[in-house]
Amino acid sequence: MRRPSASPLPSLDTTPPLRERAAVLKDRAQRVVRNNDDSALPAPGSEDARARFRVACDEVDRVMRAVSAACDSSLRLADGTLWTRHGLEAALTSGEISVGEYARLYPLAADCEARIDAAARATNLHVLHALAFTDPTGPGIQA
Repeated sequence: MRRPSASPLPSLDTTPPLRERAAVLKDRAQRVVRNNDDSALPAPGSEDARARFRVACDEVDRVMRAVSAACDSSLRLADGTLWTRHGLEAALTSGEISVGEYARLYPLAADCEARIDAAARATNLHVLHALAFTDPTGPGIQA
């Protein structure tokens, strides 16, 4: 039996189904995610380390743009940036926002930041940064 609200015309919505989008995202993540085994890591200061760091940066940037677009509009500030947990804490301390507003916005900001942090962990971003910009003959990061 047909639902009374269902249209007899085919849908013009070209958005792929959720399962298909999830499969595409999983495939992308698997291409970017690096094994944390030391044997899979590039040599410090090598061109491979810099190339893999750039790929990881591109993926984290893509996630940041997607998270920014998907985050609750109440997190958006007048200049287009988003509230962060740190920014909310500073605003609460300075009296810029009320406790009620802080309580409402903090979980939203924490969720957005957690998604970005997960992308950084999944791509091994910080390890690749250290490897990409380290002088193999000396200590520390050179960038």
